[in-house]
Formats: sequence, structure tokens, C-alpha cells
Amino acid sequence: MLQTGEDYPYAQFSDKIDREYKISPNDIVSFQLFANDGFQLINIGGTGTSGSGGMQGGGGQGGAGGGVYTVEYDGFIKLPVVGRTYVKGLTVRQMEMMLEDLFAEYYHKPFVMLKVNNRRVMVFAGGNSKVVTLQNDNTTLFEVLATIGGMPENGKADQIKIIRGDLKNPEVYMINLSTLEGIKNYDLVMQGNDIIYIETRKDAVTKTIALLGPYLSLISTAILIYGLATQFGK
Repeated sequence: MLQTGEDYPYAQFSDKIDREYKISPNDIVSFQLFANDGFQLINIGGTGTSGSGGMQGGGGQGGAGGGVYTVEYDGFIKLPVVGRTYVKGLTVRQMEMMLEDLFAEYYHKPFVMLKVNNRRVMVFAGGNSKVVTLQNDNTTLFEVLATIGGMPENGKADQIKIIRGDLKNPEVYMINLSTLEGIKNYDLVMQGNDIIYIETRKDAVTKTIALLGPYLSLISTAILIYGLATQFGK
């Protein structure tokens, strides 16, 4: 499964490893929009308020609005007022800043709070597979491996593949965690819909014993019977 040839052109990590989650197609994004730099979030007594109701106009004294939206297959998201906007590849903070700039034309000092709700990766380790939900914006490869109980006993730590992006033309990274050199990739932040594939060792000895087991048992029984017959024959 997911085999590659010896000369397969694996993608290379840039000098700056991604340390933030980036928006991808099919992400489900929820956001809240407040006017006046989020003044309504905090009152004079310091008690936080979430706000409710529709978005207020440019002269509104506070106001909150937003909703839940899906990033379309082409990387655009359709939002009220500002319409379709390209967000693929942006970090959460970059998208917040972009939306604040766009809504500034309609609202007084807009303040945006954004969250991606459906971030997950798929892990294939030997005969086991698991879908892991990314609990925070900066979940790393090491954290995902810890979630599944670490490296499988028959897994090859020097052959871990990260398959990312459009499956018709994916980026495939090969990671070696068997040496200290590979530790730098522990900080690789997982992106939505990443596939982690861990090569497994072909345990020839175990398979051979399993195949020969019935015959070894038969031989052992024959030896035992022969020994008993010899003992009683004396």
C-alpha cells in the first residue's frame, strides 16, 4: 500500500518548517465578528460576553455576528457582505487579519475571532488505521504519533510518509525519525487531511515459524513418542 519507487522524487521541506495550521479546501470555519475592536467581548466589570444577534452597521457600538462556513474545493469561502474570498493556504491569524481588513469597509474597527472545526489526519500503521482529530492549531507529527500509542512494534521509524494536498498530484514527504537528525521534523505541524503512512517490517522469521509451526509440532510429538517407546523398551 502506498509504495513508491527507489527514485521517487519526494518533496523537500523548506528551511522554515510550517509551524501553523493552514486553511484547506473543505475546512469548516466558524468565526465571530465584533465592531469597535471587540469592545462587546469585555464589559467594564471585566466579565466576558459572547454577544449575539446580527452584524451591526458601520456606526454600531459593538455588535456581534458570524456563522459557520465551508471552504470550497477551489480554496474560496463565501461570506456575507464581502462575498467569495480566497483563503486557501492562509494561517488562522492571517485569515482573521484579512477579514478584519475586508469588513473595515462596512464596520467600525472590526474584530474577528476564527476557528477551524474539522481538522483531522489519517494514520496508516501496518494493519491498523486511525483518524486523528487535531485538537489545536499547531498539532505536530510527534503529537499524532503519541495519540496512536507511538511507533508500532513492526514500524520503520526511518520510513514515514506524509502525503499532503490534492491526491491527484500530492506532495509526498519521507521522514526519518530513527536518528537525532530527524527530530527536527517532530515540529512539523499537521495540515487538514494529511495522510501519515508508516512502513512496516517484513518479519520473515515470524512468518517462517508460523508456517512451519504445524510441522514442528508434529516432529516434536514424534520425538516424544519415540523417546517414551525407547524408555519403556528397556
